[in-house]
Amino acid sequence: ASGQVRIDLVVKDRDGANQPGLDLAGLLRHPSDENRDRPIALYPVSPGHYRAEIGGVAPGVWDVQVKNRGPQPFQAGRRLWVR
Repeated sequence: ASGQVRIDLVVKDRDGANQPGLDLAGLLRHPSDENRDRPIALYPVSPGHYRAEIGGVAPGVWDVQVKNRGPQPFQAGRRLWVR
């Protein structure tokens, strides 16, 4: 109801170890209205655990897309329901 959304992401390697040191950024996308899309920057919380906090997000369906801006390849996406 407040419009405040927190996204937590844990990144692990093939062996299941947390991946620290990534430079993650992404996009909070509205599936039917690109004018509502919001860039997101994730910051490290602990080794391999990253977080983004976004205000002013309307309830409904959203897609989050994240990628590493550094040399190590990483990309992920997920559909979210904000209530």
